[in-house]
Amino acid sequence: MSRILLPLALSFAMITSLFSQVNFANVEEDLAYHADIMVNATVANHRFKAADLFQEQFVTMLHTPGSYEHNFESLKWISQLTSDDNKFRIFSWIVADDDVVSKTYGYIQFADGKVIALNDTGEMTSDLEYEQTSSDDWFGALYYHIMPFVNDGQTDYILFGYRQFAKFDKVKVLDVLSIEGDQVTFGKELFVKKVEGERDEVRTRLLLTYSADANVTLNYNANMEMIVYDNLIPRMGRIEGQGPTQLPDGSFVGYKQEGDQWSYVEKIFHQTSDEAPRPMPVLGSDAQKDIFGKSKDKTKKKRN
Repeated sequence: MSRILLPLALSFAMITSLFSQVNFANVEEDLAYHADIMVNATVANHRFKAADLFQEQFVTMLHTPGSYEHNFESLKWISQLTSDDNKFRIFSWIVADDDVVSKTYGYIQFADGKVIALNDTGEMTSDLEYEQTSSDDWFGALYYHIMPFVNDGQTDYILFGYRQFAKFDKVKVLDVLSIEGDQVTFGKELFVKKVEGERDEVRTRLLLTYSADANVTLNYNANMEMIVYDNLIPRMGRIEGQGPTQLPDGSFVGYKQEGDQWSYVEKIFHQTSDEAPRPMPVLGSDAQKDIFGKSKDKTKKKRN
């Protein structure tokens, strides 16, 4: 009987790597199955049962040695963003209830193996734009962009996110992630708006609440070196039963970096357009699908 001998220095590492890849691939296949159900099932109870199974298995995988190097390519229903310095990556995803109020899930995985769970409080108070929060009282969002920012010699990370907050309202979120040792905080007094004759208005994060049937842009424009977003104005809603809401007026405002802060800029463009530019899709480029990957053609499916 012939035998194949591996070099002693390589055999154990190669075998360990092989088994890790196979195990990760098998687990990811199960995760993709549960993720599909938690996003696309027509019954909310089924979505949340799948979400529980997905979360339990996903967290176990994040705590498995070597998982930081694994790219969850098939999990198209969740967002994964890695910091430019490769110190960590942040995962986030949304599960919608029947009344369209969504629950957001999030985890931060560090390169050294540490994992921090983010607990979505689901609360949006009038003071939230002026507060700091922790991983225990996170204002959840599905993040679509992360940008490092040096502040007072420390690198923080500006996060751009989205969530469906209520039946008639969506929210775009501009938040700041700070990391100190084993602790993470969200929100920082960086966003300054000068008010003539009054004290400057300083926000720790930006929350743009707007009508569920509108498209609102919020992102960093590298050419302009500015955070740019649609200017929102009060209007009566266009959805039956909606009432007053906020809609883009075709103009744009934003924040420009000045030292360790970001200063508010009004009326970035002098001209306006009939329709505000749409942001790039968060989880793909299919214009026929919504944020959850569902078809926008309502005639194709009927809910029981």
